[in-house]
Amino acid sequence: MAEEIEWWDFDTQDELVDQLAGDIKFIIESALDARGQALVAFPGGSTPGPIFAKLAESSIRWKNVTIIPTDDRLVPVDNPLSNVAMMAKIFLPLGARVLPLNSEAQDYKLAGNAANARLQDLHWPPDLVWLGIGKDGHTASIFPGPDWKKRWARAMMYARLVLRPILFRPKRRLTA
Repeated sequence: MAEEIEWWDFDTQDELVDQLAGDIKFIIESALDARGQALVAFPGGSTPGPIFAKLAESSIRWKNVTIIPTDDRLVPVDNPLSNVAMMAKIFLPLGARVLPLNSEAQDYKLAGNAANARLQDLHWPPDLVWLGIGKDGHTASIFPGPDWKKRWARAMMYARLVLRPILFRPKRRLTA
């Protein structure tokens, strides 16, 4: 028997932010109550920003919360394109442990091995894995379709003509 899908509609972004931040807070607090610790995996990008800000206002025992990105670009952790940098800026001051997936390795195989080593010591499974969806349909740096390279090349040709190329150079990525 198929499970029924629950669909929520929100009239405003503020309603969405309040609901999601409340649900995430509940999951984290439930894990803290059950085990004294919580492990959550959050998406990067611009979409979760308002939800992170609302969540940061919550009175959660952040020192017992570990946050990992669901994916990240292979860039240094202080790079503005780094997903973990955004999470660290918000949650480290609250006392949360924010772990990067990637090392300084630019080779995706070395970076993947380093991520595996870093993640193996965490409590699995995570209490929450939140995957974002990009405007093009990608999730967790897994981009859609076998023709992605061709479509990306076309987009880059346009971007080079119109926009600053440095902003649109594709970055290697790592997914947990």
